[in-house]
Amino acid sequence: MTEDRRREGPGPGGTSLGGTGRIPGVTGAILAGGQSTRMGRNKALLPWEGGTVIDAVASLMRGLFYHVLVAAADPEPYRFLGLPEARDRRPGMGPLGGIEAALSASPDPRVFVVACDMPFLSPDLMRHMASLPTAQAIVPYLAGRPEPLHALYARDALASVHSLLAEGERRVYALLDRLDVRRVEEDEVRRFGDPERVFANLNRPEDYGRARGEV
Repeated sequence: MTEDRRREGPGPGGTSLGGTGRIPGVTGAILAGGQSTRMGRNKALLPWEGGTVIDAVASLMRGLFYHVLVAAADPEPYRFLGLPEARDRRPGMGPLGGIEAALSASPDPRVFVVACDMPFLSPDLMRHMASLPTAQAIVPYLAGRPEPLHALYARDALASVHSLLAEGERRVYALLDRLDVRRVEEDEVRRFGDPERVFANLNRPEDYGRARGEV
């Protein structure tokens, strides 16, 4: 069930989430460990500004959240980050399996999920999303399509995740059909940056080359 709520306001408990401090009550989760078949190598570990792509994502997430974790089927390649691990409970189930792991491991009632290959994340957009009235999922939309790997999920979405995975469903889009979703429309996203850049993934070598040219 999807509902487009236009109300904006303070975060849970009436606390404003603007400014530069960390966001309370939300765990940041980096989904890593995909097969990177189109890239041909682990895209999380691609060189980026003196480190790796996942370094850049982790640095931003540490600045936003008190708790940050890495969700992966095999966390070993990411242990250099020094972050808590959430191992996929059902390896091979893709990002939906990572969301299950993150929600299960989170010490907070909400989890902000991002993919490991998004080097142009907007902290201001993420703060804005965390400040919106709580829903089972808060998801930005670009050209009418959801961005479920840049989204805020409530822990009570976990039952729906379990159910879908038990059915053999791997698509994150299927999860949104079962949740109360607060849509963050494209015009709302544009207040914080170019959506094409903010949601850019490094799926192919040409994506990586283009992104490096923009740094």
